[in-house]
Amino acid sequence: MFSKSKPSPDAVSTPPMPAETKRSPVKSPAKGASAAFSVLGEGVTVTGNVVADGDLHLEGRVEGDVKCGTLVLGESGHVAGAIDAQEARIAGEVSGSITADNLTIEKSARTSGDISYTRINMEAGAK
Repeated sequence: MFSKSKPSPDAVSTPPMPAETKRSPVKSPAKGASAAFSVLGEGVTVTGNVVADGDLHLEGRVEGDVKCGTLVLGESGHVAGAIDAQEARIAGEVSGSITADNLTIEKSARTSGDISYTRINMEAGAK
């Protein structure tokens, strides 16, 4: 009834795929879901505009416009261009306009340019 047959001498066997090379499919975020949090670290310089679907933490330098959902500009961060975000927390340097619904300017911030906001929180010592 059950029998084990031996492979023919000219048959080619395929070894099983190792477990570490098997990959599950990568799923992209669903529409309306929050996109990934992006970081441009200290020592990184971007020449050109930066557009992020989600949140952006910037410690490096951008020579161009920045548009994103939420921007955190760290103390070492610098933007030479316009910022357009729903929410922005500025601790670094901005040479250009800032447009944000909710804007926080920390005491270490240095800004030069037009600022447009719905709500603002400015710490004492900010420039």
